Amino acid sequence: MSIELKNIDNKNSYTERVWLSIFVIIGFILIEGILIAVTVTTSIKVPATMTITIPICSGIGLLLLLIFINYSSIRITINESEINVKYGVFNKKTIQIDELISYGGTNASIRIYLGFGVRIGTDGSIAFTTRFGKAIRFESEDKRPLVVSTNNPEKIITFIDQIKGK
Repeated sequence: MSIELKNIDNKNSYTERVWLSIFVIIGFILIEGILIAVTVTTSIKVPATMTITIPICSGIGLLLLLIFINYSSIRITINESEINVKYGVFNKKTIQIDELISYGGTNASIRIYLGFGVRIGTDGSIAFTTRFGKAIRFESEDKRPLVVSTNNPEKIITFIDQIKGK
C-alpha cells in the first residue's frame, strides 16, 4: 500500500495504489504450483505426453501470470480537475470533479459484486475491486456509478471535499 499527497506544479494531487488481497495472491501461487506439479508428474509418469503437456501447461501458466500481473493493483489519482482510476492495461475510468453528483465510502461485498476484478454489480454499478471491504463510490452525470477498492476512503472524501470547497 502506498499513499501520497503531493504537489505537482503547484497543484495538489492524491495518489493511492491498492494491491490484491493476500488471499488472492496465495490462491494464485497455489494454482501455479498445482499446474507445475501436474506438468512434472505427467511428464515423468507418461513421457510420451510430454510434448503435449509441457506446452499446454506452460501456456496456461504464462497466461495466468500475465493476468495476475495485469490486475495486481488499482491506481487512483485525483487532481484538481479529475479522478483517474486505472486497473490493468485495459481498464481506465476518468471522472471530472465538476461532474460528480455524489461520492462516499461504501463496502465492496461479495453479495453485490460476486468476486474481484472488473465487475458489474447487482445494483448496476461498475466496480474495480481487489478485495472485499473498504471502497469508494463515485456517481457522475450520465454514467454508471463507479466503485473502487481503497484503503483510505476517508482521505479521498476529504481531498475531494477540499477541491470542491466544501
